[in-house]
Amino acid sequence: MSYLSSLRLTPVKETDRSGKQIKAEVSALCLSNSGSKLVTARLDKSIKVWRVTGGSISDAVTIENGHGRGATSICWNPSTELSFATAGLEPLVKIWTPLGRLEREVAATGRCKLVQYSSDGRYLAVGNDNRKVFIYSVLAGYGKVAEYDAESDVNDIKWCNQGSEILVLALQSGAVQLLNWNGEHISELRKLTCRFPATCVMFDVQGRYVAAGSQDGLVYFWRTDDLICVKVLQSTGLDICSLTTDKEGVYICVSFVGDCSSKVYDYESLEQVHDLQDLRGLRLRNAVAWFPSKFMFISTQDRGRTISFTKKDRVEDRRQDDNGPDDRRRDDRRRDDRRAR
Repeated sequence: MSYLSSLRLTPVKETDRSGKQIKAEVSALCLSNSGSKLVTARLDKSIKVWRVTGGSISDAVTIENGHGRGATSICWNPSTELSFATAGLEPLVKIWTPLGRLEREVAATGRCKLVQYSSDGRYLAVGNDNRKVFIYSVLAGYGKVAEYDAESDVNDIKWCNQGSEILVLALQSGAVQLLNWNGEHISELRKLTCRFPATCVMFDVQGRYVAAGSQDGLVYFWRTDDLICVKVLQSTGLDICSLTTDKEGVYICVSFVGDCSSKVYDYESLEQVHDLQDLRGLRLRNAVAWFPSKFMFISTQDRGRTISFTKKDRVEDRRQDDNGPDDRRRDDRRRDDRRAR
């Protein structure tokens, strides 16, 4: 029995000033590295910064008009809990404090739709709707230090999990581009290929794979040692909009565009272990955000209108430990494998 089956989704009550439930869809969400703060954006242009504690999400700070068309991408600076970046189809990126104060506007060109900090927090990558990727130096006051022209529209950007030397792009052409950033120039390391447009990408937290989701519902896994495609996850055949993994690299969650729930798979066997009902109809960059220390997450429900978080079912809590027997055995095997390596 999967540990995830013992979790239940608890909706966050979110109302407007008149006390009515907010119905605008969530357009983006991002959990801080420590799991103590959550940022959400809705199509009504609002951005909210939430405080996350062990059993609740509360005390939201509201930014009424974050972007003219609503935020499309959010990313916390991983080196601090004191700032996060947003993009919203405008020729700029905004940097905010957790108290909702606009810290700075970073000028760009085109309609910026993607933001992604490097894992060391030194650089911010920005993607626009005109095939361009910009690199900004955080330590130099967000000055632009590089610009890259991709071969087609950029659907997603991710940095490697350590440092700031490698980033990967998911392109509308179906290419998955691995790029090297040496602090001065961007150069292509390798171009991988999906059969259909690549919609999202992800670096494995343990550094084993680069994964990409595509418009035909396939997830490709390339081994980082030699960049050989070693496995392919065949899911529903629907357009994949998001790939996320827990912080231990045990599970991978695949979210889809259209009337289909998100699905959680065992990372190694690709066996489906859980079905997240009602996570449907959105094109979110992160439909699911995992907590850093537990196999728990924050997600959207009710076709994107409601934010929910997982709580362990009290009945199940009496029956089993934090890890169910299947998960304990899997964790033990992986620890043994790591010792052997």
